[in-house]
Amino acid sequence: MVMVPHRRGVVFLATVADAGFVEMRLGKVVGVSTAEDDPSFCVVLDAVSEDTLNLLENDFFLPILIGFALFGILTGLAVVVGRILPKWMGWVMFVFGLACLAGPIGFFGILATLLWVLVAGIWMVKQGPPVLEGVTRPAEERVTA
Repeated sequence: MVMVPHRRGVVFLATVADAGFVEMRLGKVVGVSTAEDDPSFCVVLDAVSEDTLNLLENDFFLPILIGFALFGILTGLAVVVGRILPKWMGWVMFVFGLACLAGPIGFFGILATLLWVLVAGIWMVKQGPPVLEGVTRPAEERVTA
């Protein structure tokens, strides 16, 4: 295990970005669960209940957009403050997070955020673990067989 020194703000930004991702997933789960409740299969629902389910199914995209926006904005700021990825990638993710809140183009902001996550994951795998200067390795890594 590599002990990486970090600043307190980076941990906070990463934690809140994860909370935005969790909020987005919860919004998606609720949206999908209301989409599965098809009122045409139930004969006991009255017109008001059918209208309510239809409203929930059609208008429950806001928690998903807000979750993606929180994830994008705060991940971008965490990348800018941190040292794992280049700062320009953090600013790009920040813009994608803002695009999620920009009305009708929010859908494209979501797609761009997902594409950024894919590219950043490949980038981090290709570059390998970060090499830190001035950090001593744990004793178990220095022992040779």
